[in-house]
Amino acid sequence: MSATNEWREWHLTPAGWQPGSSRKNLQPTQQVAAPADRMVSKVYREYGAGKITRTVTLAWTAPDSLAVARLLQQYGETPPGETEPT
Repeated sequence: MSATNEWREWHLTPAGWQPGSSRKNLQPTQQVAAPADRMVSKVYREYGAGKITRTVTLAWTAPDSLAVARLLQQYGETPPGETEPT
């Protein structure tokens, strides 16, 4: 049984969710600079062997909480193609 340890960053900008850096198993990290106009950054991680654990970490948020709330309402809490852990 193989283990997995993958992660990917997502940045919420005025244009919506933008993909950031990521790492897939047995591959080098793909570095992507965070957008200058980001308002929120999250890290989605999957790890484990057999049973996969999924986590989401809020890595950064802008100090303008009203603007952040507006963007989250407009584009949603979850980037496209991601699922929140249950």
